[in-house]
Amino acid sequence: MAKLVLFDLDDTILGSVGNRKGLWAEMFTEVFGMKDPPVLKRRDGMTEREIVHDVAAEAGVDEETIKKKLHQAYRILREKFRQLDVMVFPGVKELLETMKEAEEIKMGVLTGNSEERGWMKLEKAGLKDYFKFGVFSEDGEVREDLFQVALEKAEKAFGMKFEPQDIWIIGDTPRDVSTAVKGGARCIAVATGPFKERELLVEGADFVLKDLTDYKRIVSIILGKEE
Repeated sequence: MAKLVLFDLDDTILGSVGNRKGLWAEMFTEVFGMKDPPVLKRRDGMTEREIVHDVAAEAGVDEETIKKKLHQAYRILREKFRQLDVMVFPGVKELLETMKEAEEIKMGVLTGNSEERGWMKLEKAGLKDYFKFGVFSEDGEVREDLFQVALEKAEKAFGMKFEPQDIWIIGDTPRDVSTAVKGGARCIAVATGPFKERELLVEGADFVLKDLTDYKRIVSIILGKEE
């Protein structure tokens, strides 16, 4: 039975070098006229749509204005993040290459980034060609909504259906874990972001690793050779 592996991007397989929160703050000032955007509050694991809505609503922006300016916010974020270099985390290229060679494993992206920004990051990191499809912020109101979209896109991309129990999500936040749990999938959580291993385990991750360097073990886990 084929396995589908869905990768989160930020702080899981890659990172942006520079002041990410500063660029977010600049966007909120330009798009919504906010002087001191409350972007320092922890919002890890939220989609871009959720973050834009959450921060703007907290500042008193009305729903109609938020929806009207959402794509402008996406565009400006994309333009600003072009300034930043992207670094690939240790073990990631080896893991993706090993999975690519495994006939039973199919790969996709499930991220809170907007589609253009997600593909842009992967292209800058030299990882884009490993993924046949992706699920992004535009595909759902909240992160957990993206799982069903991933099933549908995977079926079209690979010409086969995947049962939830044959799907793995690899991510670094509790929201990655909850997306897997609610969808009936499995999860490998990595403590490469702001969350500790204990926090991820409590959320219900099947495996929690410090990073992705033990790529042979990760492939073994996905293929059902380690429980």
